[in-house]
Amino acid sequence: MSSYLTALDAQSQSYLNKVAKLGGFGIGYRISIQNKYAYITENDGFIIVDIENPLKPIKVGDFLSDYNIFGIFIQNDLAFLASAGFGLEIVNISNPMNPFLVGDCYTGGISSNVYVSGNYAYVSNYEKGLHIIDITNLSNPIEIGGYSVYDRADNVIVVDNIAFVAFPSQGLIVLNVTIPSSPIYIRTVSSTGGAKGLGIFQDLLFVGCYSSSIIVLDISTQDNP
Repeated sequence: MSSYLTALDAQSQSYLNKVAKLGGFGIGYRISIQNKYAYITENDGFIIVDIENPLKPIKVGDFLSDYNIFGIFIQNDLAFLASAGFGLEIVNISNPMNPFLVGDCYTGGISSNVYVSGNYAYVSNYEKGLHIIDITNLSNPIEIGGYSVYDRADNVIVVDNIAFVAFPSQGLIVLNVTIPSSPIYIRTVSSTGGAKGLGIFQDLLFVGCYSSSIIVLDISTQDNP
């Protein structure tokens, strides 16, 4: 029998039981899971935890950065980091016990999260909106475009060349990034005031908002959620 709790199990219970705990590190900002590893960002980098046995998670490695790491995106053997006060850092995680820096790109401001689609990394920024970075050359990523509103952007997700950017003060802004160097504004979903967290499942975009919990958008037509 699986040790993991399914969604149906959770629905049928009035509470969830904690099965394990791992401490000994700073503030955990975000977590990303791939295969049997959990990658948890913190004040000065991120840690790698083996969760193959969910009852006994084990820290197996870490990556130290000079900056707070607010966001992380895992793709194959790479971790893309939103480094507060710097920009984007790219880390090789092929050996979880010895992650190492591959390349970085300075953008300024405070990077809040990162999403990777194709050869581009999309980095949301607390001070400068959205940065779009060409990662074709991992050792030398280059910023090629962005969407600057000089306002706080908390999160970003990209689906089929449409970028959804969470701005707490404005709501969810929708951009066409078919040409990454020249993103085009499509619309603002004003009902998402206070937009912060973003998650996607099939044709649904979940928007966590400061003001109204979670809003679910149908993005089957991406440019008109």
